[in-house]
Amino acid sequence: MKEFDYKLTVSEVAGQIHRVVKDLYPSLEISGEAVSSKIVKTGRDGSDLKFLAREFAEENKIDYVDMLSRLYIELQVEYEKNWHDRVFFGIFKDNESLYFRIVDDSTT
Repeated sequence: MKEFDYKLTVSEVAGQIHRVVKDLYPSLEISGEAVSSKIVKTGRDGSDLKFLAREFAEENKIDYVDMLSRLYIELQVEYEKNWHDRVFFGIFKDNESLYFRIVDDSTT
């Protein structure tokens, strides 16, 4: 049985990504909707989120390899400093996307 029922929200993750992208690319004009439209729910119960970074970068004419690596690093810094719910999830990446996964506490 889970001790908590924490779920990441699309708006929470989109807000963090939007702020970081605006800092990394100040001349880029993007809306929060442009970011949130590239976040999909994953996992068995939809509690995990995936940011389609490559699609986002290509639509905004950004080098996606550069953006993905810089975004990942900056989100990790934000995660350590400001995301007080960080004990409940981790941030991961592959060559095309960022993943925000809930920690499975059922094994503890």
